[in-house]
Amino acid sequence: MPNRRPTIDDVAALSGVARVTVSRVLNGGPNVRPQVREKVMAAVETLQYRVNVQAQRLAARSSWTLAMVVEAPHDAEPNSFYHAGLEIGALHACADAGFQLQMHPFPASAEQVDDKILALASSGG
Repeated sequence: MPNRRPTIDDVAALSGVARVTVSRVLNGGPNVRPQVREKVMAAVETLQYRVNVQAQRLAARSSWTLAMVVEAPHDAEPNSFYHAGLEIGALHACADAGFQLQMHPFPASAEQVDDKILALASSGG
């Protein structure tokens, strides 16, 4: 049976504190005594715990996902470098800020582009 990744509950159990206290420590929150913070961090290191970013975002009800809708000519090759500088810059900036960027090209002649963008927004990506 493969080893499972340690959870925040495992850290709480090993350090002898509540789950919410572990969360406060990991998020740099206030109202945690230094000795408690040390116990939690020791448990994190012992277990080699790493924050599950997807779970964290799910709990926060935030995907941290942005959509970039760009005009792309219909005859542009799918793997061409059309808008490449803009796209690469946007991807790097989003990654640096902790966001995921989804690219959505639309043909320049697309009818009802507003409807397509609204449909994209309501689908969540």
